[in-house]
Amino acid sequence: MTTFIVEQEKPAEYQGEYHFIITVGKNNYERPKLYIPKVLKNGKKVPTVAPGKRWYIYFRYEGKLVKLYKGLNKFRTVSDRKRVGLALQEAITEALRRGWSPLEKK
Repeated sequence: MTTFIVEQEKPAEYQGEYHFIITVGKNNYERPKLYIPKVLKNGKKVPTVAPGKRWYIYFRYEGKLVKLYKGLNKFRTVSDRKRVGLALQEAITEALRRGWSPLEKK
C-alpha cells in the first residue's frame, strides 16, 4: 500500500523554508485480474462458458497466489460473466486497498 505521510515542521532559519517528511510503503498485493478461459474457434481464441472452464479473480497477496470464484460461474453468458467479474475485481481491489486480507480466516 502506498502511504504518504507529510509532516510540516516549523520554518528553519529562512522565512520560506520548510521541511517535509514523506513515507512511502509498498503494496503487499498485486492488482487482482479476471481469468477468462478461452477456446479456439476458427483459428481465434474466444471467451467461453463451457462446462469445466471456470472463471475467477486471481492475484498475489504476500507472495501467495489467491483465486476467488465468488459465484462467477453461475452466470450463463460471456457478457454477464465479464460484467460481474470486472465489478468483483474492482470491489476486491478496493477491499485490498483498505487493508482486507484474503488469508485471514473468518
